[in-house]
Amino acid sequence: MNKQLLTLSKNAISQLGYLLSKREKYAYIRLGVTKRGCNGISYKMDYIDDKGKYDELVDIDGVKLLIESSSIMYVVGIEIDYISNKITSKFTFTNPNSKGGCGCGESFNF
Repeated sequence: MNKQLLTLSKNAISQLGYLLSKREKYAYIRLGVTKRGCNGISYKMDYIDDKGKYDELVDIDGVKLLIESSSIMYVVGIEIDYISNKITSKFTFTNPNSKGGCGCGESFNF
């Protein structure tokens, strides 16, 4: 794939790299979506050791993400960031293709 499927902020790259380094038995983090939340679709991230037959590999600055084949259409163009402050630490997803999201930011519709 010539064009980058998604983008990661510097904070997201740093945190994902850190998480993978702490979980030595896992080679990847898999990104996908699941039916959940008040708007119907929510992102999910899991540690995984093996690439699925149809998973799309995205390697950004050494951070290897696998995109579930069934979720590719939901993640094209997203930007993943990581925020951490006194109140929360979490990954955020900005999807220019989503039609709307819930107030808490946990789910979106497409």
